Amino acid sequence: MNILVVSHLYPTPADSVPGIFVHQQAQALQERGHSIRVLSPTPYVPKVPHLPDRWARFRDTPNQSQIDGIDVSYPKYVSLPSRHTLPLVAKNVRRTVDSAISNLESSTFSPDVINAHVPLPDGYACLPTSRRLDIPLVTTVHGASIYKSAKNPICRRQIREVFEVSEQVVFNSGVLKREAESHFSSLSNSQVIFNGIELDGVKSVPKANLSEVFSENRIVVASVGNLIKRKNHSVVIDAISAIEDDERPYYLIIGSGPNRDSLEQQVKSKGLEGYVHLTGYVPDHEDVLSKLKAADVMALPSTEEAFGIAYIEAMACGCPVIGCEGEGPSEFVENGETGYLIPPNNPQAITDLLTDLLDSPSKVQKIGKNASEYVRNNLTWAENARKNEEIYQLAIEKRR
Repeated sequence: MNILVVSHLYPTPADSVPGIFVHQQAQALQERGHSIRVLSPTPYVPKVPHLPDRWARFRDTPNQSQIDGIDVSYPKYVSLPSRHTLPLVAKNVRRTVDSAISNLESSTFSPDVINAHVPLPDGYACLPTSRRLDIPLVTTVHGASIYKSAKNPICRRQIREVFEVSEQVVFNSGVLKREAESHFSSLSNSQVIFNGIELDGVKSVPKANLSEVFSENRIVVASVGNLIKRKNHSVVIDAISAIEDDERPYYLIIGSGPNRDSLEQQVKSKGLEGYVHLTGYVPDHEDVLSKLKAADVMALPSTEEAFGIAYIEAMACGCPVIGCEGEGPSEFVENGETGYLIPPNNPQAITDLLTDLLDSPSKVQKIGKNASEYVRNNLTWAENARKNEEIYQLAIEKRR
């Protein structure tokens, strides 16, 4: 079938990280014999020098590209730099996407189904085309649209319209589906399909040499994620600071974001400059995997975590993970067998767990092996694509 993927999160030729999970799903669908086209609406930024990295990335994004054999268009829209303006931005994206899909329709590609990733802005942007051309819409929900946007009454109204028009709504975890049901009463057209991981890419990546970062041979704890409050990097720093100097593990924080300054201040105030290293933004996804392979544990006690690709990437690398009870990872991490689940906002629980693992390197290896096997058997993009294919077929049949 012809599948049109619409996602404002998608890799570009210069940056392989944003929306890598959407691209990997598209690759898996293509490998199953489907024809894929991608529209990735991108904020318009004028060609001026000396912009912050985020805006420079948008400025340098081409109009068209091909990534791993998949044709990608990056139609430009006028954005406003505040999450409070999302309802207006969603309308701007709608006009841009509607025009881009019309151009596709006039070419040789006629979509059988549209898969929008996240209700706002992408699902909302696809509504006019879905109605006008009678193309079934499947909307995939990843997290922020429910945890954040649904709290805004205008956004909530827009999301409700997307859910009502969509033939199927796919959530990446039961945790997220239940959260959505607390905001939207009727979701009878919804399914849960876990995200996956591209195993060949993990196998081919070499282990990073962390001796270039840390001077001694110690246990290394890593975190992968945006430096924002809900990721709770500060909780891990507190946990590590409570461990005696001669046993204290190193902490590698991979990612960038608005909380970097406050985290650096916390590290300095606790005298942990030699133990904690912040990498900043890592644009090469293979470099992230390489660092995870070199780490002993991945600790990310996030809240409002719908699924958590970073967890299954670490697990696939044989790196035991620490996540929070009641969050997305609780659906695929078996406590004490394939990783660990702790109460949220509890640095002492992390301290106790790390102290135990420091004394039991064989346990770390066993948990890491169990985690890798679980991901290999259950959380692949091939399996995700197979299940989504069934959803697309169901959506098409409902329109006939």
